[in-house]
Amino acid sequence: MRVVYFFPFDDGDAEALYEQERKHYHRKGIEFISILDSPKKRLDFLSPTDRLYIVAHGNPWCIGQSQTSEQTLSTVGLAKLMVSKHLTKNFVDIRLLCCQSGINASKYTSSFAQRFKEAMVSFGYNNLQVTGYLGGVITLRDWRLENKETSGFYKEKKKGINPDKSYCYMIKSRLGLDEFLRYAASDFKKIF
Repeated sequence: MRVVYFFPFDDGDAEALYEQERKHYHRKGIEFISILDSPKKRLDFLSPTDRLYIVAHGNPWCIGQSQTSEQTLSTVGLAKLMVSKHLTKNFVDIRLLCCQSGINASKYTSSFAQRFKEAMVSFGYNNLQVTGYLGGVITLRDWRLENKETSGFYKEKKKGINPDKSYCYMIKSRLGLDEFLRYAASDFKKIF
């Protein structure tokens, strides 16, 4: 298994994140690759057992270079980018490491992650599983609270999340929701 971080936009954080994640996965004996998009970069080397993280700023409607950038991708735009990068049709695991990617855009519009999966299925990616996150994602690793009654910490550093207030019912920690608390992102994800 390999873990690949794909950056569709260059926001300047890729280099610092690369070094942190390289060290983390090296300790686990897992190959880690970071790819900043360019016309020559392809994803056809990925196998079905690999995990692909798409790393960008985001909201339930689109992903972008920054929170205020005009450079954005819609779900269909991102799906077309993956096709143009020659992602193999049998690929299985894409995780959208983007803020609010698992949250419905509106009462009538599904989440970015779900719409992205639907777009990928329309291009023939029928085995794909897409993960979105339910809040503000923090890519830098730090000690993260476990989401449980005893409010302990995970033994290793994890990617974090500030859960969206609409998902406070999922918080099992006695500490509840606080803008300064960061839970493990893996505790606040939705898989489509």
